[in-house]
This record gives sequence, C-alpha cells and structure tokens, in this order.
Amino acid sequence: MPLESKRLKVSSILILIFTTIGLIMLLVQLGRLLGALSHVPELNLSGLVAFVVISGFGRGVFNYIVGGFGLKYWDMPEKAHICFRLGIALIIFHVVFYVVEHIVMAVTAESLGVPPMSPGFFNFAINLILPIIYTTGAAKIKER
Repeated sequence: MPLESKRLKVSSILILIFTTIGLIMLLVQLGRLLGALSHVPELNLSGLVAFVVISGFGRGVFNYIVGGFGLKYWDMPEKAHICFRLGIALIIFHVVFYVVEHIVMAVTAESLGVPPMSPGFFNFAINLILPIIYTTGAAKIKER
C-alpha cells in the first residue's frame, strides 16, 4: 500500500474519530450554555444557540461525509478527484467558520457586556492539519 493511500485512509479515520468527539463536546457545551443562559431571562440569545447547533452539527455531518468518502476511495486513484475536491471544500469551510465564530463571539460578548473571547488560533491550526493531510493524500493518489 503506497504512503499516499495510507495518508488518505488514516486522515479519514482520524477525521471521523475527532468529529465524533467534537459532536459529543458540542452537546456538552450546548447543555452548559443553555444552563448558564437560563438564569438570564432578559437576554434573547436563541439566535446564538441556533447558530451553535446548526453550524456545529452541519460541520459534523460534512466531516462525516468527507471522512466516509476518504475511507471508501482511499485505494481507488480514479475516484481520488472526489476526495481532493471534498478536502479543498473542508479547508475552505474550516476557514470560513473560524471567521464567522470570531464575529459571533464578538457580537455576543458585546451584547453581554463582557470582553470578547477568541476561538483560538492554535485550535484553528490544529484543526486545519487533518484536512490538509487528507487533501494532499488525495492529490498524490490522483497523480498516480
């Protein structure tokens, strides 16, 4: 098995594992967020909660799709272009969601009257590594 095939397969498996962990963490954080906001009835942050749920689960579903295609096509060079395009889309979505999270956090912090928090560049960089490895693995397979 060539290295690029292993790269795509392993990164697909890791994407699926980390997505599952991320969705579990999302549910825990959502419960904590709702518990904390229930004590402040004058705030209407239903839009924030909806954003967190929709974006979190939407990203999770897309990550499952990308990881599933990687596992399905890791040894098929004729299908690698699908994984390559999905990997590029995953990278773009990750960057877009990072920017949107900054905006949402700033607006929320302003409405609460607290200093804004950052989702963290280190977290962003770490979460970007797997999609890059996935995409480069698919590109190498596509070249075969």
